[in-house]
Amino acid sequence: MNVTELLGQIAENIHDPAMERVDADRLISFLNSASRDAANEGWYVHLEEDTVTLDNAEYDYAVPDGFVYVNELWLEDPAQSGLFDRFVMLHMWDIYSAASGPVIRFNPSYFSLEAGTAVRVIGQGRPSIYSVVDGDVDLDLNMESFLRERSISYAARFLAGAGNDMDKMYDRLSDKAYAISENLLRSHPQTMRLKPNARVVPGR
Repeated sequence: MNVTELLGQIAENIHDPAMERVDADRLISFLNSASRDAANEGWYVHLEEDTVTLDNAEYDYAVPDGFVYVNELWLEDPAQSGLFDRFVMLHMWDIYSAASGPVIRFNPSYFSLEAGTAVRVIGQGRPSIYSVVDGDVDLDLNMESFLRERSISYAARFLAGAGNDMDKMYDRLSDKAYAISENLLRSHPQTMRLKPNARVVPGR
């Protein structure tokens, strides 16, 4: 599900399909509040990047953007592009804070550099923050239901203060959606939890 699709679902649920009473910008603010709620409860999203390439004389490499924890490193197969099948043992690398920012540092006592070899970095980041222009951007995996229900709750609460005959209906809708979102939040899927071997990225 992408951002535009979720906004449409929220608008339908608050009986405002044309987004006349609550526009897309305000719906995005509710969506981002929901995302921050998940982050504050310790939810993390899975991240993978293949942007690190080894040099023949460099042991420090910048941690890709968005990572707050790094869990695993894998090296690309020299005979098959795109296949990352060589696990880098945990004692061969660590995360350090450098003047330029956080880096993955390979231990020269255990790790042999292979110039030109790509490294897959696997880790976790905080739930995404969205904008209206991100309409085609997919929502963070496994968070769609929570984001929908919590956003509906916030939107309905906003509408409940309009001072008209629909206030009570929106109050009930807000309470119902919030309760559903709380149940989803407390379920805390295993995939969203901090991994036991995670290494923190300093400064993030």
